[in-house]
Amino acid sequence: MSRYNFGRGFIFKGGIMELKRLKRRIDTLYSAIQFSSFASTFVIFLYMTVILQEKGFTNTEIGLTLALGSGLSIVLPPLIAAFYTRHPQFPLRRVVAGVRIVTFVFTVLLMVVHSPVALVSFIVIVIFGTAITAT
Repeated sequence: MSRYNFGRGFIFKGGIMELKRLKRRIDTLYSAIQFSSFASTFVIFLYMTVILQEKGFTNTEIGLTLALGSGLSIVLPPLIAAFYTRHPQFPLRRVVAGVRIVTFVFTVLLMVVHSPVALVSFIVIVIFGTAITAT
């Protein structure tokens, strides 16, 4: 039986075939998590125009809101990475969970808040920025 050290105190005891099975299982689980994350995120994005029209947005306001949300999703990942680099005491899963919680809270707020347009726009921008960032 061979021993493989993967860092951080994890030592795998087993042969190459067991290591390949473990890798395949981890890859499958990771793929399932990524798929479910993208699927749940893009269900919201699919109907965002309709949701915002129902809340009284004009087409210009909808376009501006979605563009700002996409811009935030470009800017936010490096900021979160910098935070994670400077604060190694927080595990990565805790940082990602925090971003997901923010997305969830703002999604619930989107369902509850119906006016004013600026507040709803802010909520949607945060949802867009954090939902794409966490994936």
